Amino acid sequence: MRTTRPGPERPPTPGEVLRDWQRGACNWLQNAARSAERLQQSALQESANAVQRLQQHHYHRHARVSRHAAFASLSGSLPVTYQSQSSANKLHFSGKGMNCIIGDLADSSISSDPHKGQAAAGKPAGEEQERILVSEIEVKGVDGPLKDAAEKVLTMKPNFSYTLQEVEDEVAHVFELGWFAKCQPNAEDTRDGVKLTIEVEANNQLKGVTAEGANVLPARVIEDAFQNQYDKTLNYTDFKGAIQKLDKWYADRGIFGQVTHVEMDNEVAKVTVAEMVVGRMNLQYQDKKTGDIRDEGATKPEVIMRQLCTRSGQVYSMQQARRDIDAVYSMGLFDDVKFLPQPSEDSSLENPTVDLTLQVKERKNGGLSAGCGISAQGHAEGAMPGFIGSCSYSQRNLFGLNQKLTAALEAGQSDSTFRISHTDPWVRGDPHRTSRTISLQSAKTSGNLIHAKAQDEGSGPPTQTTGPEGNVKVARLMGAVEYGRPLAQGWNGTLGINFQRANCLDDHNQPMTKVEIESRAQHSSSA
Repeated sequence: MRTTRPGPERPPTPGEVLRDWQRGACNWLQNAARSAERLQQSALQESANAVQRLQQHHYHRHARVSRHAAFASLSGSLPVTYQSQSSANKLHFSGKGMNCIIGDLADSSISSDPHKGQAAAGKPAGEEQERILVSEIEVKGVDGPLKDAAEKVLTMKPNFSYTLQEVEDEVAHVFELGWFAKCQPNAEDTRDGVKLTIEVEANNQLKGVTAEGANVLPARVIEDAFQNQYDKTLNYTDFKGAIQKLDKWYADRGIFGQVTHVEMDNEVAKVTVAEMVVGRMNLQYQDKKTGDIRDEGATKPEVIMRQLCTRSGQVYSMQQARRDIDAVYSMGLFDDVKFLPQPSEDSSLENPTVDLTLQVKERKNGGLSAGCGISAQGHAEGAMPGFIGSCSYSQRNLFGLNQKLTAALEAGQSDSTFRISHTDPWVRGDPHRTSRTISLQSAKTSGNLIHAKAQDEGSGPPTQTTGPEGNVKVARLMGAVEYGRPLAQGWNGTLGINFQRANCLDDHNQPMTKVEIESRAQHSSSA
């Protein structure tokens, strides 16, 4: 058998060695990357498990510490300022015993998440706040009736869970009683829960009240409003009711005034009152046709303004303003009268001032009239119907002084009357508003109703006659002077004197003697 001896192996070429080395390096890098990835995933998983175990281990302990910190923050203070319904009627209480301290529960933090640590008050409105177990509730600082009153308004019960908002409302209920100057909640963490203690401090006693700026407010009204509170513990609710009584006194009388500020100093309440004072007073005339505003009119300004009782520097009263409008309107010279109030430039809350503008619309106040007619009495006394004529003139605002003048004349076939009257409603600006009326009347009437008609020539025999002397006329002259003055609201007093003279006239308008009158009367009777 023939054997073949193997020859020596061919050494690898450099290119093959390089390729083998590259393949081995790639495999090693891939294996190393896989191993590193597995190690990274394992480390991340272990870290996550450790964090989860840590969170579970410290969850309850952290929630307990956070809850205790939240209630401990109730010892913080928040000043409270009370304000009435009107923004202008702000009552500011200052001095010892007038500051209310309650917990600032809105800033308290409570959360069961150790990473987020969100505040309960900062949670969205739709997210429910965490409830905390309250094991005990106690009121400290007062005894007797005040403590009983505070405990009576408490709605929270021990061994129940409540939110911070409910605790805040509970503290507010205690303070709203009005007896306490300080109302501060404190929390103490116990084994059974949280012990809530509400520390209160009673108000000082009210020894007296002083008023500043009350120019028209009687002292008796102030005393009556606060007399039931003297030498007693100050109650904010009762004190506010007394302040409202003072404001009501102003409102019932139409006076612009109210209490604006109250301070406590050594158990004495200092009440500051602001009363609206009248500043400038102006007068405007409104045109009846165009409605334009003028500064001058037919009536003199001083005649109008003297009717007003409201003066600059006085406290503005709506009731007095209405009476002034009625007084101006009663002059009979205007179709419309109204006040236009406007705040003064220097008006402020402490010193309110108002400017008043009186606006009037004048009417026509004078005229002349004439007329004529037929008198049945004149027709009976003559052959022709008796015609009469009349003429009158009236002026209600003579010379712009609100003086009234009337004159009238009536003339007929046998009768005539003349009347004239003058009225001055305010004699020379008399401070007592004295008025004067002067009247004069002259009248001539036929006396045929008494003595019958005289016999005419050519006529038949009369049944009654006054003889050949003719007709008789009765002439009367009357005069009167009257003074008036207002005595009280709705009452006036008058004093006057009347004068009257009467005589008989013949056909020539000459006075007849007493003998002639008696002879004619006897002649008429015998006929």
